[in-house]
Order: sequence, then structure tokens, then C-alpha cells
Amino acid sequence: MNYDFKHIRLESTVEEQKVLEIINNLNRDDKVDGIIVQMPIPSHLNANRIQNAVSHEKDVDGLTDIN
Repeated sequence: MNYDFKHIRLESTVEEQKVLEIINNLNRDDKVDGIIVQMPIPSHLNANRIQNAVSHEKDVDGLTDIN
């Protein structure tokens, strides 16, 4: 069995809007079955907002409020 994955590495200075945009694109991508946001994230980002941007259907770690 083969698994594909995409590791998206962002600079620690990334803007929150950019992170949310990437997550939203992954949420809409039918080829993506799961999303993991590596914690901890830089302190200038809202971790709760970013975690909850992940679709609950694709939330591998179960960190969204729904899960």
C-alpha cells in the first residue's frame, strides 16, 4: 500500500492569513484525506483559529472544537 503526503514547511514569520489560505485549499482538495498542523506554532499566530480552520473530516489529530 502506498501513501502520498505533502509536507508544507512555512517560515516562522508567516502571516496567519497565508496559513489559513493553505488550510482552506487543502480542505477543498479531494485528493487530501487528512491534515496535521504541527504544534506548537509561532506565538504571533492564533493556534485555535488555525486548528479550527482544518475541516473536521480531515482533522487527523482531532484538535478542532468539533472533534
